[in-house]
Amino acid sequence: MPQSCRLSSNNNNGVFNREHLPVKNERLNVNLYNWRTQLRKGLLELVVLNLLEHGRCHGYEMVQKLKHIEGLKIHEGNIYPILTRLQIDGLVKSENKPSVDGPPRKYFAITKSGRKILSSMNEHWDMIVDGTRLVRKAKV
Repeated sequence: MPQSCRLSSNNNNGVFNREHLPVKNERLNVNLYNWRTQLRKGLLELVVLNLLEHGRCHGYEMVQKLKHIEGLKIHEGNIYPILTRLQIDGLVKSENKPSVDGPPRKYFAITKSGRKILSSMNEHWDMIVDGTRLVRKAKV
């Protein structure tokens, strides 16, 4: 039986809200909040695929693991559209399994194609992070 997905975080609060924004101007707060929200939305497919790389998960389990990681706050209503898109694209597959806690659960696993795409996505993400770090340190 495949192992369950695992993800750990050193930061247990992981809760992001607008009150934590370090900007005093309300208009800037809104812009920064929107920027962070859009960045997180753009990264969630990458995050979900990386999570599934460690083992199969059901949607609720993924939400529970990700909601405690700062910057990656996600709700059940957000995860299922992402999983559906990834499944339509052939990057993940699903299987219904009986649950002792109630109705059957739909477990998701990364596919062979998903692993190939994930590898490219991770390489590209690493390039973006490295490039941004160079610019921030004025090494360009």
